Formats: sequence, C-alpha cells, structure tokens
Amino acid sequence: MSDKRDPDTDQVAPIHNDGPSCHDLVIEDMRERKAFGLRKYDTILQPWNGRSFLQDAYEEILDLTVYLRGRLEEERQEVSKEEPTKPGFYKYDGGAQSMMFRLTPGGQWWVWWADGTEPGKCSWGYIEQALSVYNLVPL
Repeated sequence: MSDKRDPDTDQVAPIHNDGPSCHDLVIEDMRERKAFGLRKYDTILQPWNGRSFLQDAYEEILDLTVYLRGRLEEERQEVSKEEPTKPGFYKYDGGAQSMMFRLTPGGQWWVWWADGTEPGKCSWGYIEQALSVYNLVPL
C-alpha cells in the first residue's frame, strides 16, 4: 500500500483498485439527468432558454453546500460515538440535559448534573443510553 502524500492537501495519493472510473460514473449520471430533464421539461437544457444559468448554478451550489455540511456533521457525530479514552472532563453538547462527565486515568466515568446534584459514578453504557447521541465535547 502506498503511503505517498500529496503535499498540497496532505492526503494519501490515489491507489489503483478495481472500482469503476469516477469519470465514467459522472458521464452516466449526466446521460440520466439529460433524459430526466427531457421528460420533465419536454426539452433539453440549452443556452438562451430564458433562465439564468448563473442563478440556477448558485442555488444548486447552496444546496450542495448544505448537503456536504450535513454529511460532515454526520461523520463528526459518528466518530464521537466512540468512547473517549483520554482522561479529562467532557460536556454533553446537545439535547435538553446539561451534564458534565469526567473520565479518570483509571477509566472510571463520573457524571455531574447541571442542577447541582452530587456527582456520581457511571459507566460508558449509561452515557450511551442516557444521551442517545453521544456527542461529548472535551473541555
């Protein structure tokens, strides 16, 4: 496996595999979109069709940006669903509850409630079930 990195992006260089060409996939998608547009609008997309290509493209980019940000957030939360291993304080970021947790160097979890209730020992399983979304933020 190659560990060459692109110095501009710090990503691993592409590795050849048996997957399809992304270019070919896009070409097929374009063919399908052309057929869809023809069915929906009874015409193909052409210059000087009365619409603003710039406005349409801008609105599509806004939609794309929202979709990308949503996926980034999903990935962030997927990663954060793993039990933290670094001892320290964490806060629960989200939902109606306001709690803080501490993971001791020995691996014991403690919970503090916002209402001033005495801190108590808890388990990662308790945190998973109680919070459901598990987005703990290190302090």
